[in-house]
Amino acid sequence: MTLVKTTTLTADDSPVTFSGATTTISGAQALTIAAGTGTVTFGAAVGAGALTALTSLEVTGGTIAVNGGEVETTGTQLYTGAVTLGDDTTLTTANSAVTFNTSVSTIQNAVAQTLTIA
Repeated sequence: MTLVKTTTLTADDSPVTFSGATTTISGAQALTIAAGTGTVTFGAAVGAGALTALTSLEVTGGTIAVNGGEVETTGTQLYTGAVTLGDDTTLTTANSAVTFNTSVSTIQNAVAQTLTIA
């Protein structure tokens, strides 16, 4: 998915899923996802590698599953909800904050995952 303008996705207590390793999110825009108590799942990279970094990312969900390994923004990243890592993960931002408002679990299927914030 390529963002062409600032985007807000709202799912009242319902899941928001970007599934599969090919479901990337790219674009020099801000993305806000408000899922209430629903689970938000990223199955692939967000703004990282060959993709264009997002300007910011704000995610609210009961659980936020970061399974794609990389998230990159030029601005802030805000995670409000219990974050789980499904793979070794790098969160990259250009001199801005990465904020977790609850817990981060790096254990997935009894295997410890690494979290790097750059």
